Amino acid sequence: LSLIPELVTNDHEKVELTALRYAFTVVANITVYGAAWLLLHLQGSSRVEPTQDISISDQLGGQDVPVFRNLSLLVVGVGAVFSLLFHLGTRERRRPHAEEPGEHTPLLAPATAQPLLLWKHWLREPAFYQVGILYMTTRLIVNLSQTYMAMYLTYSLHLPKKFIATIPLVMYLSGFLSSFLMKPINKCIGRNNSGAFVYGSMSFLDKVANGLAVMAIQSLHPCPSELCCRACVSFYHWAMVAVTGGVGVAAALCLCSLL
Repeated sequence: LSLIPELVTNDHEKVELTALRYAFTVVANITVYGAAWLLLHLQGSSRVEPTQDISISDQLGGQDVPVFRNLSLLVVGVGAVFSLLFHLGTRERRRPHAEEPGEHTPLLAPATAQPLLLWKHWLREPAFYQVGILYMTTRLIVNLSQTYMAMYLTYSLHLPKKFIATIPLVMYLSGFLSSFLMKPINKCIGRNNSGAFVYGSMSFLDKVANGLAVMAIQSLHPCPSELCCRACVSFYHWAMVAVTGGVGVAAALCLCSLL
């Protein structure tokens, strides 16, 4: 995120590049869940033992370790390749070097354009903290629902394991379609985001908040010494409903304060 202001020349390109980044982030998540669904589907179709219990094969267990191992290797491998391509292929704008003073150089250099706000000026802007809280809460909704969706579907709803790939896949497909609305909405609402400090601060706040939230939720887990128990049914239910719902209310209130 913090590199976006260095790659563009105006605010229009900044918004468009941010929308494209989000769209491809969603595409990456869709690819991961699509690969998970394909691996689980191939695993289910490869079983030919007639005496195997179908209900057991539909639930997560030790037999699924190779599936998630292959998925992890696939994700890390593809990510490493594209990360290398990014660092080798991205070209940043070169800053002009200061010329050596000569005989005809004026004694008073012309005034250069200064940024509207320096990084320390943002700390005195109330809207900076409002937008930071709004971004943090919206990211909490996405990340916490993604973190606990698999356990909620498996332990609370007792759905077959293929749904831990299909339902998040549908969620990310809807998010990918909504990314195309960012450009027209931006024209109506406007844009005030001006440098790498703002992008980096929002991203840092997002990561810290998600880590603390997961730690807080896990500290309330009813059976930390077992894989799952009867109390997990209601635990993951309330984790999905109360936590993400409460964060959604906080995001709505923060948005109202901005309006």
